[in-house]
Amino acid sequence: MNHEKWVKLSDESKNIKVAELDGWTKIEYHNELSPLLGRNDHFTEGYYGISPNPNWSGTNPIPDYLNDLNAMHRCVSKLSEDDQWEYRGILIGIVGDSREAIDAIAAQRAEAFVLAMEPE
Repeated sequence: MNHEKWVKLSDESKNIKVAELDGWTKIEYHNELSPLLGRNDHFTEGYYGISPNPNWSGTNPIPDYLNDLNAMHRCVSKLSEDDQWEYRGILIGIVGDSREAIDAIAAQRAEAFVLAMEPE
């Protein structure tokens, strides 16, 4: 993956890509016609999958990685030390300098995460 390919993806595709790299599996879209939502009043329309968290069971909504700094922090904290260095370098390239990286928004962190995990 590179920046040019990333910007061409829809936000939904970007979010799914981050979820897959974070370990989510069997990601599917569910709406009001889905049997999953028909059984559970507390679920809303969106993308669901099997979480990488061993303490969660069943199908759960995937995080909104592009808007959730906490979700991105959890992704990055799972990276090896070498991958974290790669991620930081890419993030600095996206935001401009190391001072700006501290204030990077979730979408910028998501892009850096994907580019670090799927180098070309």
